[in-house]
Amino acid sequence: MPKQVQITLFSFDELSEESQQKVIKPFREAYEPHYEVVYDIFALRMSENYGAELKTEEITWSGFWSQGDGASFTCDFDTEVLLPILKEELNEDQVALLEEIDAEIDCASIRTGYQYSHENTVRGKVSIYYGDAYYDRMVQINEIHDILENKLTEIIREESRNLYKRLEDFYDQETEDERIVEEIKHCYPGCNFRKDGTIFAR
Repeated sequence: MPKQVQITLFSFDELSEESQQKVIKPFREAYEPHYEVVYDIFALRMSENYGAELKTEEITWSGFWSQGDGASFTCDFDTEVLLPILKEELNEDQVALLEEIDAEIDCASIRTGYQYSHENTVRGKVSIYYGDAYYDRMVQINEIHDILENKLTEIIREESRNLYKRLEDFYDQETEDERIVEEIKHCYPGCNFRKDGTIFAR
């Protein structure tokens, strides 16, 4: 004969704290925050501060538990914005030489490693273009090149570390209990639970 079974169901807020944690833990483990807001703010700040022409798809990262975790990015730079910052590393004679040779300078962040995504997998690349008449100044120009490129690499790696910290902070905020509970209620509106926190599927 058919049997009728009566069970008591609870909303999330009606569960005990222990049962709520049984719901929260697996949801947190599977939950992936939307990092687009972090990417967009970072790209905007890099554009304003350094003239970076940065697309969010050029950002790579992994986190937050392994030794090789980190963030990095590749992009081209608007030299008109970036060059005055790099030139602060030069002395007056070196700046004058760049003006004398009427140098055209391109700057970029390029990838040097693909196994990981941390800041040491990218570096600055500076290209200086000048006429044949100045080849006798090549030693001095190469010295300028190295100074500019080292400074650009320093900026890129520092900003990569900053980006990773922002991503980690965002993850921590998005996976706090209060935020996860909001997502549970959003993803499962009107969902009922058994007393032990398992979802009652109808």
